[in-house]
Amino acid sequence: MRTRLVLITLLPLAGLAILTGLQARTSLSVVADAGRAHTLADSSTSTMELLHQLGQEQAEVLALRDRGGTSGQFLVTAQRTRTDEALDAFRRTSSAAIVAAPGLRATLEKAAHELAELATIRSAASPGLDTKSPAPPTVTT
Repeated sequence: MRTRLVLITLLPLAGLAILTGLQARTSLSVVADAGRAHTLADSSTSTMELLHQLGQEQAEVLALRDRGGTSGQFLVTAQRTRTDEALDAFRRTSSAAIVAAPGLRATLEKAAHELAELATIRSAASPGLDTKSPAPPTVTT
């Protein structure tokens, strides 16, 4: 009689333990997927920010040319600083994205290779512009 009572109690408990283990494994998988999705979202956001900052830099260089090439150099330099910050963020998140999604490696490495030419492109786009940050004009009152 006692054996039957123990079996009646233990069998459902064993089934419950197995189902709990399966549910825990599924939950851990979902958490890992969410972590990868977060990493990829960060990478996507930093990529878009870099593209935006590069576009802004291009606009500032064109505006500098329109102004004769000297007036507003500090605007170009300030924009280049923002672009460089976005580039640093892109590099950081790209490394993490490659770990999260190895299939992105070739694409991100090609982008990194192209971005390595940024200094050359900058020199060609605005020759004579000092790469050091000139001080912005001061306002006197």
